[in-house]
Amino acid sequence: FEISRMNVDGAPIAQLLHEQKIACILDEKSAEYEAQSNARREALTAAATEAARQKEREARQSGRAILTPRMLFEVPQEDLPLEQVLEKVFYAADEDKEGKLSHKDVADLLLASPLGLQRWDLLLLLAAAAHEDRQGYIRYQDFVQQAPGVIRTLRERRKVSASTNQCHVTDEAVQLCYRDELEDSWRIMRDIFEAADPSAATTGKLPRGLLLDCLRSRPERFSSMEVTLLMQLAPTGDNGCVAFHSFPSMLRILRRESINNAVLETDKNALREEILLALHKMGCSEESCLPLWLFREILGSTQLCLSRMQMH
Repeated sequence: FEISRMNVDGAPIAQLLHEQKIACILDEKSAEYEAQSNARREALTAAATEAARQKEREARQSGRAILTPRMLFEVPQEDLPLEQVLEKVFYAADEDKEGKLSHKDVADLLLASPLGLQRWDLLLLLAAAAHEDRQGYIRYQDFVQQAPGVIRTLRERRKVSASTNQCHVTDEAVQLCYRDELEDSWRIMRDIFEAADPSAATTGKLPRGLLLDCLRSRPERFSSMEVTLLMQLAPTGDNGCVAFHSFPSMLRILRRESINNAVLETDKNALREEILLALHKMGCSEESCLPLWLFREILGSTQLCLSRMQMH
């Protein structure tokens, strides 16, 4: 063994050492390049941060209606009227300055804003104050005027119900109680969705306006408030279209969260006021004698999130 080791050719060993040397040099160059890249990245980040701060200082000094997300979260909300906060946020997001934003953009901005509302309350806010056109756009000036009052009402109701509504319904419970209704609704609505547009059967998508028409075409199955909330739950793409194959999930979420967040429906005083308001709109009073079937229409015209089965 000793003789064979001494007689071995040294060329492979030299080659191995050379390759190791090259690998070390490459590692050093790679580490140096990585350090330079990190330094450049940090410099760019610092420059961008300073530019954003300078822009904010200029905006504050000039009084322009600009409110960046960073300013929104740094400025205490009690120091700014809610109307001003919402108006500046929407104005900053309106790049074309057309006075309108898509439903998706408005929902995303509200979700990112510290309004002190739960997700379900944000849906109720959109349902009550966001009036979208056939293309799915919302005139945010009208929304800004109505939203503060709705937000205050939702906050008050949530405080009242914090200690009373301890219900928590799971998806399994919804499937157990509503399985037949969910399956029948999807079977019926799928045919309606696919017939609403020639390309719907292949693309599986509908514009928000057409989706709303389809939901309204079955008033015996969905109440007015349910239709409005389903539209808020509809996952909308950047092109304003909804993938209607998500409808079973939308309906399941509606059934689950309408029970978990039954605020108005469990507040006796608020419930009485809501029904009386609906009666007054129909020209009736508390002493009026009405047919039983008419009460179903009255319940359907309120902001109560009740299914047709619950009304019956």
